[in-house]
Amino acid sequence: MRCGKASTDARWLLALALGASGVCACGGGSSPQPPTLAPPVVIEPTPRSSGSFPDTDPDWLRALAADYPHAHELGNVRVFSDIGPAFSVQHAEHLRLVWRYFDQLYARNRGEWIAVYYTRDRRVFDKAIEQCPTTVLPGARLLTECVLDFPRWFVMPHEMPDLATLQHEIGHDFLLANWPTAWQFLWFKEGTAMYFEGGSFDAGGTLQVREPHRYCTTNFQGYQERHDLVPLERLVRMPWEEFLASPRQTYSQSCMLFHYLQDVHPRVLPGLIEGINSGAIASNDQLVAALVASTALPLEQIGAEYETYGRAQ
Repeated sequence: MRCGKASTDARWLLALALGASGVCACGGGSSPQPPTLAPPVVIEPTPRSSGSFPDTDPDWLRALAADYPHAHELGNVRVFSDIGPAFSVQHAEHLRLVWRYFDQLYARNRGEWIAVYYTRDRRVFDKAIEQCPTTVLPGARLLTECVLDFPRWFVMPHEMPDLATLQHEIGHDFLLANWPTAWQFLWFKEGTAMYFEGGSFDAGGTLQVREPHRYCTTNFQGYQERHDLVPLERLVRMPWEEFLASPRQTYSQSCMLFHYLQDVHPRVLPGLIEGINSGAIASNDQLVAALVASTALPLEQIGAEYETYGRAQ
């Protein structure tokens, strides 16, 4: 853990305030699709430092930047786009909030800086795919990432503005900096990301998560009505290939699980993240064991309770 960090309890209280009711603010547009799975990258976390944005882009990225004429830099974040200067400013301001939030929540990062490139032109996006391959799920939002000395994300926005995508994907970056193999069993990685995606920042820079993202509720309740939910005991032990075989089902169930935990057992998720930060949780078996121990409930009962919770949303 970096020196000078607050304890997880204090960090969580400062960074995450849960409201009792209200509608989450995720922008307009059509109903969101399951996120893509960014390729797993294992790197050594970059220590904190000071100074200006580094001039370390490789030649291929310098050439690619010509397709993104509008750029805005704010502290340690940059947003490039071919959409317009106002879009780049808005998303850089939001990216800064997101980065600061997760930097307080997790002990390590994947680089002190971050850059995000936005385009609505598939031909431009495909140039990034050539350099930074990814697995794209059918019907999913289009994005990919290259982690060099720090992360570079390439995104085709699926809604305008596309702020919630940043909350989802940057959460992945910080989780993987602290637990590089978290991609092997996706229920925690994607469940927490969908949870964070459903929130919005208040004027003080605090992420407010008031109710499940509409993607989570709609899909969860649809599978529930068809009596087709995956039992929790199986969901938390699904390897990533099986998890992605039915992403609407598994993403929405994992998302609903963390809304249940935060509403009913609010100390559980901070404790799990503290375990990941400290290295006490370094495998899926340890994560599942910590979940059971921190709720003092068997998985079967947790499963029954979160299904009841999901039905009421």
